[in-house]
Formats: sequence, structure tokens, C-alpha cells
Amino acid sequence: VAVKPGRYVVRIHDTFKGGGDEMPYRLSLSTGPVVEAVFPPAAPLSGTVRLTAIGRGLPDAAPATIEGGAEGLGQVSIDARLGSGEAGASGRITWRMLSPRDTDAPLVDAVGGVLDTMPIPPAILASKRPVTGEQEPNDDAAKPQRIEVPAAVAGRFHPIGDRDWFAFDARAGDTLVLELYSNRLGLPTDASLLVQRLVTGGDGAVSAEDVAFADDGPVDFPDPLANQPALDPALSFKVPADGTYRVLVRELAADSTSGVDQAWVLDLRRPEPGFHLVAMLAERDRADQNKFVRTIPSLATGGSLALDVLAIRRDGFTGEIEIEAEGLPPGVTAHPSLIRAGTNRGSIVLTAAEGMKPSAGSFRVV
Repeated sequence: VAVKPGRYVVRIHDTFKGGGDEMPYRLSLSTGPVVEAVFPPAAPLSGTVRLTAIGRGLPDAAPATIEGGAEGLGQVSIDARLGSGEAGASGRITWRMLSPRDTDAPLVDAVGGVLDTMPIPPAILASKRPVTGEQEPNDDAAKPQRIEVPAAVAGRFHPIGDRDWFAFDARAGDTLVLELYSNRLGLPTDASLLVQRLVTGGDGAVSAEDVAFADDGPVDFPDPLANQPALDPALSFKVPADGTYRVLVRELAADSTSGVDQAWVLDLRRPEPGFHLVAMLAERDRADQNKFVRTIPSLATGGSLALDVLAIRRDGFTGEIEIEAEGLPPGVTAHPSLIRAGTNRGSIVLTAAEGMKPSAGSFRVV
């Protein structure tokens, strides 16, 4: 908010003073409305959902009430409509994909109300279960927020120094999966997860034993193009004993940066084995061999083209995967292919008939 009339100067820079052609930005100047965050960043795919838009110049907005402060920001509740899971999120195509596993997040567009003023609709995680908001204060490890398995919890890395602790009960022998979504929502975050078992001694004192830790997601592929870990952490562990466990959700730079837009979603569940397919449409940049650029497949009439297909396996799924192509243009065919059990890579060959008319379009690998 301008304090008084006059000339103002805007300085723009990356947090770490970085730069390059892979770091574009867009600057606009207006009186609003400007939506800076949407919360919660996850919801089940069922009709309309109640979301809170946070920003500046929002119509009929009340002052934002966010733990840690949100000076100058307003908030307004809206009944948003979520897009289809098949269509995905529009914003995803503008993000720089660093890991094939980044594509595994089931994101959809949220539209309606003030969200329709945004250049690109916000991406919302399509949750399989109801989403619970974190309840501050839960920064103290001795006073965690109680949740039950399975659970989906949404929170923010805010304010600076934020730590978010949650406690849950588990039975010996069970396998549990904890997966965090934040960077995959298009946010500049790098989080970690720490799971501890709470042990009560003979004197009644409670101590904590580390059980599992994750900084990044798993690395699935060996070559330079695909061998990139997801910045969002994920882990699974076998419960060693009946009792209470707690998990810490923490942004690695929490002591130096925060933001009302730096949201996260924690999914705590029992294993749900499955897989997700990714067609790798990329090649080395001719100008810089250390970079990769997105490519569009080009298929000559009468010719064939092999597409590299990656399988993102989830929660211990190891079975065979049959891959096919759907929605191909008339005259283009693809024979089903197989990704063998225990492997995570295959290919599918497209063939164009002789003399077919030129065409362009999209298709799906399933």
C-alpha cells in the first residue's frame, strides 16, 4: 500500500541472486486484485470446495488472519470449482520440471470468484481423503497436533523459524507411508520429514528415537536426463512397536525465509501400490550440453518413432506394466509395449502410414 503520492522504485532479484534463461519472471503493475496464495492447497474432487484466497486488492476482503502475521494482505472465502484429474493443472506447463516424480502429483485447476482474475488458475492437489488444517501452535515437539492414520494435513512454512509437529498411533508390523507435497505445487520450497518413536521409561520420562528421515524423494533413474530427485520428501517405514509416533514437517530454510504462499500437504497412509507413466519429451540443449530442452515429437509419413516411457512406481508396486497410446491421429498406430516387472523404463513405437495427411495433435500414453 502506497504511503503517500510519489515515485516508487521496484527492485527484482532472485533470493540467491541467481539468473539465467531458465529463470523467467513476469511483472505486472495494477490496483488488483492480486491473489498471492490459496489455502488449503488440497481438497477432494467432489463438487465445489471452500477455499481462502489471500492477496491484495481483493473485493470484499477482510484482513488476513494467519499465524505469524500477514501485514497488508486480505483474505476472502470462495466456493471454488475444481477441474478434472485427467486434464491436470494448467500451471504445471509453466514450471521447470526437475524430476520425473514431480509429475506424479495429481494436480487440478481451481476456478471461481476472485480466482478467475489470475493469469493462470492455482494448482490444487486432488486428495483421496478429507484435508485437515494444521492447528498452531504445534512448533513444540512436546505438544504435537494429534492426527489419525490415514490423514491429509495442510499447513504453511510460516513464520520464520516454523516447525510443525504431528503425533499418531501405530501398531507393530504395519507399513506406513509419509509423502509431502509442496515443491510439486509449484512453490519455492525444499522440505524434510523426520519420524520419531516416543518411548516412556520406567521413571515416566518420555524420550524420542529417530525412526526415519527424508530430505528429498527417491532417485528412480540412472541417466542424466531423468536422474533428478524430487525436492518433496517421501518415506515409508515398518512400525517397530505399538505406540505413539510423531513427525516433524520442516522447510530446510525455515530459519531464514518464509511466506504465506509456502504451503504444504502431508499425506500419511498405508501403502497404496500403483504407478504413473511419463513420456520423456526432452533432449540436450544444443547451445548448452548441461541443459535439457522440451521437444515435440515429429513423425514423418511412412516412418516410425520410439518414445521413451518412464514408470514412476509407488508404494512397492513391482508388477508388469502394459503401455498403450490413446487418441492418436488417424493413420498413426502404436503397438502395445511392456515394462517388465521390477524395471521402470520402456518405449512405445509410433508409426505413420504412407501418404497420410499432415496433422498435429496430442495423445496419451496409458
